[in-house]
Amino acid sequence: MSADRSAFGPEARFRYNARMSVSESDWWKEAAEADRKAFILLRSERSYGLAAFHAQQAAEKSLKAVCHAGKLPTIGHSVVGLVDKLERKLGVTIPQDVREAAVRLDPHYIQGRYPNGVGGVPDRFYSENLMQEIERWMNTTMSFAASLR
Repeated sequence: MSADRSAFGPEARFRYNARMSVSESDWWKEAAEADRKAFILLRSERSYGLAAFHAQQAAEKSLKAVCHAGKLPTIGHSVVGLVDKLERKLGVTIPQDVREAAVRLDPHYIQGRYPNGVGGVPDRFYSENLMQEIERWMNTTMSFAASLR
C-alpha cells in the first residue's frame, strides 16, 4: 500500500467518512458505550481505579458525540469543558445534576490511573459506595447526552 493510501495518510479521514455511512458522532457514541461496558466489567472485578477512569471516558465521549452531531469540534478530555462548550456554543441548557456529575467525574481521568495522582495505588482510594456514585454520575451524563441527539 502506498503511503498516500495508508490508513494514516492525510486523506485517510476523508476516505473513511466517504466509505462509511456512520458519522463521527456515531463513532463517539459507540466508544462511549464501550467505556460504559468497561466500567461495569472492571467494577465487578474490583478494579475500581480503572473503572472510574472508564466512567469518566464514557461521559466525555457521550458529550463529544453531541458536539460532533452539532458540527462542533472537540479537543481535550474535560467533561466540565464539554458541558460548558455545549452551553456556550450550541445554547444547550445544562441541568444542575449534569454539571455536578461533570465536576465529580473529571478528576477520575487522572486519579483512576496514576499512583502519583493520588499518592498510592489508585484502587485503594475507591470504595463500592464511591463506585455507586461514579456510576450515577456517568449515567446522568450519558442520559443527558442521549436526550440531545
